[in-house]
Amino acid sequence: MPLRLLLAALLALPAACTSVREVRDFTGDTALLIECGPSIERCQARAAEACPRGYDVLATGENQTVVTSGTMSDRRRMAGADQVMKVKCR
Repeated sequence: MPLRLLLAALLALPAACTSVREVRDFTGDTALLIECGPSIERCQARAAEACPRGYDVLATGENQTVVTSGTMSDRRRMAGADQVMKVKCR
């Protein structure tokens, strides 16, 4: 029994770090904006879960986050990109 729970948790993992919001596409119809961390595969998995009859990709891209710290003479930067995908369910 614990093996089944572990397997279920592992299968849910790709969708765990994603967010999905309803937005409008360029025609005013409902679309989904999926933010999924560094892996576009997570976006694709989340889109398949949200759209069981399939989906069309309207746009893909990334949100860039840059953090700077330190003094003027000793700057440190850290950057990270989160993948974003906009889809329309069929």
